[in-house]
Amino acid sequence: MNSKTNGKKAAKKKIAVIFGGFSPEYGVSLKSAYSIINAISKEKYEIVMLGITRKGEWYRYKGSVEALPTDEWHTDERYLSKAYISPERGGGIIEYDNGQPFSIPVDAIFPVLHGRYGEDGTIQGLCELAGIPVVGSGSAAAALCMDKERSHKIISLLGITVPKSVCFERALSDDEIMAAAKTLELPVFVKPVKAGSSIGVTKVYDYGSILQAVRTALIYDNAVIIEENIKDREIGCAVMGNHELITGRVNEIIVEEGGYFSFEEKYTLKSSKIITPADIDEQTERRVQSVGETIFRALGCRGYARIDMFLKADGDIVFSEANTIPGFTVHSQFPKMMKEAGIEYPELVDMLLELSMQEEGHEWYGKVTAAKARPDVYGRAWIEIDMDALSHNLSDIRSKIPQGCEIMAVLKADAYGHGFERVAKRLVREGVSAFAVATVAEGALLREIVPDGEILVLGRSHARDAACLSDHNLTVLVADDVHAGELNEAGYKLRIHIAVDTGMHRLGTEPDNFDDIERIFNYENLTVCGIGTHLASADSLESSDVDFTIGQMERLCALVKKLNEKGYDVGKIHSQSSYGIYNYPHFKCDYVRPGIMLYGVHSHDAETREKTGLRPMLSLKADISQVRQIKAGESVSYGRLFTAKNPMTVATVSIGYADGIPRQMTDSGGMAIVNGVKVPVIGRICMDMLMLDVSGVPGVKAGDVATFIGTDKNEQIRCEELAAVCGTITNDILCRLGSRLPRVYN
Repeated sequence: MNSKTNGKKAAKKKIAVIFGGFSPEYGVSLKSAYSIINAISKEKYEIVMLGITRKGEWYRYKGSVEALPTDEWHTDERYLSKAYISPERGGGIIEYDNGQPFSIPVDAIFPVLHGRYGEDGTIQGLCELAGIPVVGSGSAAAALCMDKERSHKIISLLGITVPKSVCFERALSDDEIMAAAKTLELPVFVKPVKAGSSIGVTKVYDYGSILQAVRTALIYDNAVIIEENIKDREIGCAVMGNHELITGRVNEIIVEEGGYFSFEEKYTLKSSKIITPADIDEQTERRVQSVGETIFRALGCRGYARIDMFLKADGDIVFSEANTIPGFTVHSQFPKMMKEAGIEYPELVDMLLELSMQEEGHEWYGKVTAAKARPDVYGRAWIEIDMDALSHNLSDIRSKIPQGCEIMAVLKADAYGHGFERVAKRLVREGVSAFAVATVAEGALLREIVPDGEILVLGRSHARDAACLSDHNLTVLVADDVHAGELNEAGYKLRIHIAVDTGMHRLGTEPDNFDDIERIFNYENLTVCGIGTHLASADSLESSDVDFTIGQMERLCALVKKLNEKGYDVGKIHSQSSYGIYNYPHFKCDYVRPGIMLYGVHSHDAETREKTGLRPMLSLKADISQVRQIKAGESVSYGRLFTAKNPMTVATVSIGYADGIPRQMTDSGGMAIVNGVKVPVIGRICMDMLMLDVSGVPGVKAGDVATFIGTDKNEQIRCEELAAVCGTITNDILCRLGSRLPRVYN
């Protein structure tokens, strides 16, 4: 067989774009291919257009790309020649010219074949057999993602929620189909197991329409899945990459009441709209993106995929399906999500081509630097987090507790402002397997990061959240017998710890109410796995406070002994939080619950019985925006409360109370460090800015850094000092630091 290249290596890489296909989504493919071909750099690549007609006929097309959207590309034989992918290794594209076959070597194939016979692994398998790199996922991942039932089963094993469903093949009788359907509440969706773009899908509101819907689905596949109707928000996440992943902004599909995102709606948007980015908070978007990446990896995807999900009112994320060749016009969902993340369409296409030709096992970083510029994290105000300090503090705490006692790390309030996800991952790496949070939502989010181990919800969990608690395998702190009864009646099997009020009088049951505590052990849906109390004044070494704390622990021990004598297994016992660890290390429990001290900070400057070797993790810094000279008698900031007694140099700093800086700093001696010199805060603190007296700082200028917590040269401001100046505790200072402050992890 001859080769049209005559053995010469082409200067440009040759890309075959395959479009059309023996699929109901033929027309969509033409529109996507039109956009992709126009976007491919003609300076870098030579394009071979390979079209498949509705009848399944393969041609190389040499005419104008403008004929693709109108489906006129195959009507003029002058521009067509028979061609196909050779299954032989290295055979490339085989084209017939005047009846003679020629080999056209190609560097990669970009399949733009939506739905069956393209997105289902068939074309990918042919490319793999031929040894030609393919844009997107390989045959195994493509086939798996097309199969709704099997992909759901795999993702459910990760603890990610999937819709309730029943699945069956053509051989079932009508009676068997109806019996299966009636295990789900109406309305339901009847779908082909392997089809895309809502092809063959029917939303069914009454059981009498089930069989007709099944017959419709069977036109497109030999297996049918009936799924529950998820009423909550429909969202999507674009994921791109092989090893290192990039996620686009999350989008949301809004359909009219009672409708659904049908094939027609997807491409006409008559009564629907797609919002990009979705109207969700930053933390939720990060969580959705994280789940999208997890699904992408779990299904073996490569290159790119759109992960469709639902976001429930309780914060749970439900996996719907993964699209390995999603619609790809300029206005399609995937490109728009990536555009909102700063990657324009031509750049996106170029990155996908580079991904396809990436050698197996090599990391890929793409051309993210060529995307739209993003704000410099050091451009205004920011937080620096020392992750090695976290490991050090954990080691220090472990050195103080008795052998056999475990750490239950408290990660509530975004890990006290330090960043929930990064802290959790480091702690898992350090061997921590038990965690505590304040709310069910925090627990559900943490479970996405920490698939194994205990997560205790310290706040009072409502029975309405029982399903969420069960689905995410969260442990509930039960306040009293009434609370336990409500949870039990919800009907979900739950793990619980019993809160005992030994003197704090905040949450829990007093030991004297033994009958109430005993009843908790007898609820059929609740399994007692632990018991704990909270110490009211463990931070104080005043003799009266010491006596009170010892009394609290003695009351807990007496209760545990009485329960054991009656044959109850109380599970894990815990009472000490941060100060309890350092002031009462001899008291042996199964868990200790370090919170503030895990982050290297005391709540306030009080001595502890055991010396702490803690290192603060967090520094708070901001950029100086402007430096000016003012005269004696001139005032600074709102209300003119500060008046200069002498000429002075004033620096305006780009941080304010909206970032978490307490307004009390002004009146009580708040300080910052500039170029190694401590300087006072002057004038009222504004929402986004504050002012410093930098008269004693030589050479200070705009762009210099002001440190509010942390070290600069030989000077340091500890969080404990800032808290004391503001009349509060460090917990308050750290937890109020605003979400618009970027966290920079070292």
